Amino acid sequence: MDAAQDGSAERPLADLANSARGWHGVQLAVLAFIGLCGVLSDADPALPRWLQVTAGVLAVAALMVSCLSIFVVASVAWPFSSRVVGGDVPQSAAWRLRRGIALTYVAVGLMALAASSSWWPTPDSADIEGAGATVRITDQAGGTACGTIVDGPEAAIRLATADGTVELAANGLADIVPVDGC
Repeated sequence: MDAAQDGSAERPLADLANSARGWHGVQLAVLAFIGLCGVLSDADPALPRWLQVTAGVLAVAALMVSCLSIFVVASVAWPFSSRVVGGDVPQSAAWRLRRGIALTYVAVGLMALAASSSWWPTPDSADIEGAGATVRITDQAGGTACGTIVDGPEAAIRLATADGTVELAANGLADIVPVDGC
């Protein structure tokens, strides 16, 4: 009497199906995470266009891979056919379950890559340390100016003042004091 006739071949299938049902819950959570990330993400117009497109493609790919992984694991959790054909069905189901789990990890990785585009550095001058601060500077001759630090050449301080832009070489600076306003 072989394993298929005495019903012992169905035990590994039942164990695989139970495992797949557990993973199916995890996969639905991953799908919800991908959907939530897709809804909550906003494209910063300062990001390069190629980066925005890449992030969008990665997010859609993550959604598609997640749906595929759910289908593959569901085919193990709730088999389409209840009859066992030959002795290779548990191995086939185990192979599909492993592939479905691997696809779940791939989907999470793709979504993480898509979300990482929000960490792209932007050339906003407010991100530069000290930029945008309101200060009063005094040069070595005793002249003063008050304004907001703006981007300028190296080894120089450039201020946007009410009277225009003032630039002073750093080696000519006597004092710089942060102020609340001018």
